[in-house]
Amino acid sequence: MQRGRAARGAAGPQADEEAVRSHLERGRALVRQGQWHEAQIAFELALRFDGGCVEALCALGHVLLRREAIDEARRVIARALAIDEACPAAHKLLAELHLKRGQFDLAARHFQLASEHDADRRRYGGGR
Repeated sequence: MQRGRAARGAAGPQADEEAVRSHLERGRALVRQGQWHEAQIAFELALRFDGGCVEALCALGHVLLRREAIDEARRVIARALAIDEACPAAHKLLAELHLKRGQFDLAARHFQLASEHDADRRRYGGGR
């Protein structure tokens, strides 16, 4: 799980990581069921434990896009890219956002970046 600088709770880093993982798993299950609002809450809870978790930020960005909360999604995706500027998932989400806004050149650029960064990570064994 990628993370930025995040405050740790009283229970310690391991408990925080377990809480993040639990909320991420629950959020993903809710997404599969199409329960967007509940999934949003789960991902927001994950971010309370680790505000720099790129995986949770991208998951939340995805849900916000599906809920048509475009401006909020943009802010969340920007946070993910500020932590990991080479995150393929964040670039893909940003491309989708630009498509929704009819900004096709920007969408194409971010799809290209997502593809390049994904290939680099596969080639060099990087994380998500």
